[in-house]
Amino acid sequence: MSSVSTVRDRFDQGALGAALLIVFAWHLANDLPASLAMPNRTAGLALWLAFTVLALISSWVILRGGGQGPALPVLVIPPLLAGVVATALLLPPTDQHVLQPNWWFASGSWVALIALWRRSLWEIVLYGVVNTLIGLGIVIADDHVDAAGLGQLLVLGHGVCIIPVALFVGCRMLVDVGRGTASTQAAQARTATLRLAAEAVATARARRYEMVQETVSALLGEIASGRIDLHEPATQQRIRVAVARLRRLMVETDDVPEALIHELRACADAAERRGVEVDLQAPVGSIPALLLAERHALTEPIIRVLAATETHARVTTVSNAEEVVVAVIADAAMPPLMPSDHGTVRVNYDMEGDLLWAQARWSVPSPPR
Repeated sequence: MSSVSTVRDRFDQGALGAALLIVFAWHLANDLPASLAMPNRTAGLALWLAFTVLALISSWVILRGGGQGPALPVLVIPPLLAGVVATALLLPPTDQHVLQPNWWFASGSWVALIALWRRSLWEIVLYGVVNTLIGLGIVIADDHVDAAGLGQLLVLGHGVCIIPVALFVGCRMLVDVGRGTASTQAAQARTATLRLAAEAVATARARRYEMVQETVSALLGEIASGRIDLHEPATQQRIRVAVARLRRLMVETDDVPEALIHELRACADAAERRGVEVDLQAPVGSIPALLLAERHALTEPIIRVLAATETHARVTTVSNAEEVVVAVIADAAMPPLMPSDHGTVRVNYDMEGDLLWAQARWSVPSPPR
């Protein structure tokens, strides 16, 4: 939705910029010379400055995102309508139609458009109607109530009213088109995201299925064929490792704050189910985000040691932004040693009496030189 709002605002700001350019360019190029050409130049310049203030106030409020409430129209619209009458009073009699030299009559509609930019269309149309009615009053006061005078009034009033209205309507149409296009693109993006997510889930499921097969299929096949003896310590070690890996596999995609501790808890639970007392210490330090392969490399030595543990074990985790160290000490025989299958993780084992100590250390990869 944010992208839709951005597109809508971009179209709105573009049309508003065009309206502001018209207002101030015309006010400088046409209204200022016409004001200075009045018989009373001081009064004419005062009218021009008053108009400028109204235009600046309207522009400042609208550009800052305001103008939705009635305050700005109430402040600006009455002086705009009064300015038409004031300009007519300062103009000398001419052979022209009384409204032709009245620059405020035409320019006021553009400032009204700015002041009513975030209001409804009927309010802009209403301003044009009231402005034209005031023009009719000026024509009547000037005694030009004939077919030619009224015809020129209709032409001038129509032009003064219809052009700002057309710009306002055109802007709203462009905004609606832009919003519709952005909504369509956002819907397409959501569909593509959902498709990618579904593909990722399917890939993850396939990978998990392959890992289950790798973990237990060979072992179950050997058990079923009678090629291994369930009473052999090595066989029991393989079964315990397989069970712990399966429990780790079931929790590794859980959405939890500390995935590594979550997986270590699952490994400890597998050992506890066969009577081993596992003391899983609270982590020391904040664990950085780790890839799944890195977590596997850190937990694999723990799984092997816990699978070989006789009665009790203690697991600790110490970490900072640059490294994570997972260690276990247990009354266990030395399991078959296997090097880490991940380049950023180093594994160490040590025996002292009947206690086995193992440590897996992950370090931030050094940048290539």
